[in-house]
Amino acid sequence: MRILRGFLATASIVLAAVTCHAQSAGPQPITADGDFLHRPSGMVFPVAVDDFQRTSLFRYDGQGYVVSAGYASTQLQAPIVATTYVYPSPALSTDGVPIALAGTMRRMSCNSEFLKRKNAVAAAHPDARPLGERDVASPAGAAFAPGKMAAYEFQDSFSGRQQPLHFELYVYCYLGGRSTFEYQFSSPQPIDASARIASFMKNLVWTVPPER
Repeated sequence: MRILRGFLATASIVLAAVTCHAQSAGPQPITADGDFLHRPSGMVFPVAVDDFQRTSLFRYDGQGYVVSAGYASTQLQAPIVATTYVYPSPALSTDGVPIALAGTMRRMSCNSEFLKRKNAVAAAHPDARPLGERDVASPAGAAFAPGKMAAYEFQDSFSGRQQPLHFELYVYCYLGGRSTFEYQFSSPQPIDASARIASFMKNLVWTVPPER
């Protein structure tokens, strides 16, 4: 586990630079021996997903609305680190708005959030080379969760040294009507991590209750 945490610690330079949800107090560790329930969203962050073990939990605000969970692959010869962020989706006033129009408003808002996250990647890594982006299917059990994915290559520190990295960003908005989930995956090249990342996303159990 010490080695896995070493992978995560070095890759956190990437993760911290890309997502800026921390408040002035800074991230505060969360102690949880087993699965952790994020009560504001209803999402459970398990101790393991596929061959990924949870390595960290942090909250970024006093109320615990903004939290992150770090994971690291147990395949030491093909390391991948992942970080999940959950935070409130942008507020929208949809009272009295037709369902179709409300859905359009949410998609536009999610597109804007996705653009902010991509701009953050570019700002943190001027050498980042976009590999493409696409829509992604809603997570299992999510009644409404528009998803976006973008992939990049850039140079950064991983496992104690500078090296070329493959990076994937996933953003899902308005899960349960109120929460945004952001997933970041980093792996050293030339490891092909796409299949294992896809497996992580597929096998992650989504416990966010449907919007009422």
